[in-house]
Amino acid sequence: MIKYIIKRLIMMIPVMLGITLLVFTIMSLSPGDPGTLILGPMATQEEIDAKNQELGFYDPFFVKYFDFVINAVQGDLGTSWYNNQPVTREIMNRFPVTFKLTIYSILLTVIVSIPLGTIAALKQYSIIDNVSMLLALFLASMPVFWLGLMLIIIFALNLDILPATGNENWKNFILPTIALAGSVIAVISRMTRVTMIEVLHMDYIRTARAKGATEGRVVRKHAIQNTLIPVVTVLGVNLGIMLGGTVLIEQVFGMAGIGTLMINAIRTKDIPLVMGSVTFLALCFSIINLLVDISYGFIDPRIKTE
Repeated sequence: MIKYIIKRLIMMIPVMLGITLLVFTIMSLSPGDPGTLILGPMATQEEIDAKNQELGFYDPFFVKYFDFVINAVQGDLGTSWYNNQPVTREIMNRFPVTFKLTIYSILLTVIVSIPLGTIAALKQYSIIDNVSMLLALFLASMPVFWLGLMLIIIFALNLDILPATGNENWKNFILPTIALAGSVIAVISRMTRVTMIEVLHMDYIRTARAKGATEGRVVRKHAIQNTLIPVVTVLGVNLGIMLGGTVLIEQVFGMAGIGTLMINAIRTKDIPLVMGSVTFLALCFSIINLLVDISYGFIDPRIKTE
């Protein structure tokens, strides 16, 4: 297991380099310069050029990129061009909001989707199955931002029972959590249903039933455990997607997370802040995938043995 973890950590290096290089290229090709951003439109061209020279803006592309990589490896993501604050501090100040929103959303997804998919599989072609899959299709077809806006209109504006914006207390997380989890619930519930139906037709399930095991024990002890591996894989991928997908939700609900930080940084072409945020989220996504792979060994001991 240790060798596998080390191997996966080494494989993360080219992934991180590829992501950062792509984003750095896009940001470098976009119009604008930090000198004008920092000094304002009233500054002279000489002052702007001097500021850009000080920040290394006129350095060759690969010189700037490798400087970023070397500093990032040392834990220094640079200083924001917009507010002159360390990028790492800015990210750490915003990350708790994004982290809470992501964790609440994935917990809601697990609590709703796995039981829903399991029941739909056990009651195949019944009214429960048809209604649950219709609900899943409905959630899958709705864009995240549109669902968020509809929740604000219904529960914040019309019913006035939940706040529409902010992140001051747990009530502020209810609507964005539902909006962020909606489409993932649809994916996981359908996958759970399909996988469970396939598992229930396996030989060992028929053998367990033939030995007199109750249907509840067959489902709990045999079917669910073998259903979880593909479900956990998709959950892990969607957890990473949720972490990055909070960009839209935080904008819709006015939450001060990393998503809002990135949008504001892109608007002002604050390259250090954009690069730092993308690098941090990419690293989180890679770690999540590693943890998902490690979890396979605990779900199915055969994988750990292999």
